[in-house]
Amino acid sequence: MKKITFLAFFLISLGSFSQNLINNGDFEAGLSEWLTLEGDNNSKAKFSIDERNSKEGGAFKVFIQSLGTNSWDIQSITQVKLKKKKEYRLTFYAKARFPQSKFKAVVQNQEYMEKIFELSTDLEKYTWDFKTMEKIEEFKFQFFENGTYFIDEVSIERI
Repeated sequence: MKKITFLAFFLISLGSFSQNLINNGDFEAGLSEWLTLEGDNNSKAKFSIDERNSKEGGAFKVFIQSLGTNSWDIQSITQVKLKKKKEYRLTFYAKARFPQSKFKAVVQNQEYMEKIFELSTDLEKYTWDFKTMEKIEEFKFQFFENGTYFIDEVSIERI
């Protein structure tokens, strides 16, 4: 009985650390759970789901028609609950229509952390490990270069 109890506790513990904290990170439910923003400072973008350029099912497609003056004028935002002073890993698959296209991943509450990713034209896996100093409630992708971007299988897990 002790072995079964230990095994159950171990499996529950593993599951709590490997749970994806992003809702609809695979975009199988379209853009639900994701707020898309554009239009500030004359920025213009089209957001959609693209089934041909995805890891599986559908990918988030962002076509930048004109940039604003700030890196946050075109962005997509989802709610996430990250705990204070914990380590997390962001993982996603992405590609761009043109090589060396860049965009940012941002976690933010009062604290602001970002990582710029440079993409290729092939769907590749990208990761970012970070440690929070406070509770974080938002995750964002910010687009500051013209181009077309495809993002899929977005995941944030505690490590």
